[in-house]
Amino acid sequence: MSTVVEAGESSVALDTSEDRARASKVAAERRRRRQIQNVAIRVVSIAIVLSLWEMLGNRIDPVLFTKPSLVALAAEDAPAGEMTVVLGPGWPGILLHEAIGHGLEGDFNRKGTSAFVGLMGQQIAARRALSMNFATFLNQSAVAMDPFLVAQIESAIRAAGCPPHRMPSGAGHDAMILAARVPAAMVFLRSPGGISHDPSESVLLEDVACAIDCGGHLLKQLAESAEFLKGANTPRG
Repeated sequence: MSTVVEAGESSVALDTSEDRARASKVAAERRRRRQIQNVAIRVVSIAIVLSLWEMLGNRIDPVLFTKPSLVALAAEDAPAGEMTVVLGPGWPGILLHEAIGHGLEGDFNRKGTSAFVGLMGQQIAARRALSMNFATFLNQSAVAMDPFLVAQIESAIRAAGCPPHRMPSGAGHDAMILAARVPAAMVFLRSPGGISHDPSESVLLEDVACAIDCGGHLLKQLAESAEFLKGANTPRG
């Protein structure tokens, strides 16, 4: 009799667990549908408001309710290029942090001076009942590329018909070592899928063609640059 009772209680518990799982799944599906409905309602509402504004705005007040299409057509391109920027307290500090702070954080972590060094590893080790130790075997600081060469490469890339894009690199490069003795800069080619140091790493033929064209323009620019020729004849300490 006791065996039958235990089996019955186990069966009831199993049924209850399955019911809860089904109920949770149904509730999650309802929440997802509700979210989709809310987004759709907001999109349609905005479309209706903009349409009425476009059709009836001029009749009410052409100045106060200028047509959205006219506003869009009158918009000017955002300024680009180098400019003087004055940073105040608050959000400008966030922008400065995003611009250079992450690179500095990388150096702090690399040197072991950051308060966050090893914290992620310690959390993972604690979850797995392990202990964690780390040691530094190679320590290379971040190196800024030569501003003159970087500007020359950008001009050469534009001359090759490609848009230039500046970016930092977290990998170790020979240019990091050479930069201590000679001006250095680098040109990167895209790797589809971001795959690097792997047998499946590849490049696009059009990128290779652009890089070769860029190299030709760069050599011509440097050969005609008095600043470069003067620096090439000046030994560096």
